[in-house]
Amino acid sequence: MGEVETIMNLTKYICKIASGSYGTLFVKDEDFEKIENSFQVYRIARGKMEKQKEWIVIDNFDIITHPCN
Repeated sequence: MGEVETIMNLTKYICKIASGSYGTLFVKDEDFEKIENSFQVYRIARGKMEKQKEWIVIDNFDIITHPCN
């Protein structure tokens, strides 16, 4: 099981046991190589995780991926 699948399963489990949870999950979209730094977006609300139709491109990806000093 890969990292993405593990995170997805964990998020689904959290939705199941904590139905009041909410948030947004961004998954790096490795399949869409045409646009660099693209992410698939999942909305978490009321015990459900839903894949959004839109994906997002993050301009400051280097800031996100580099560790804090």
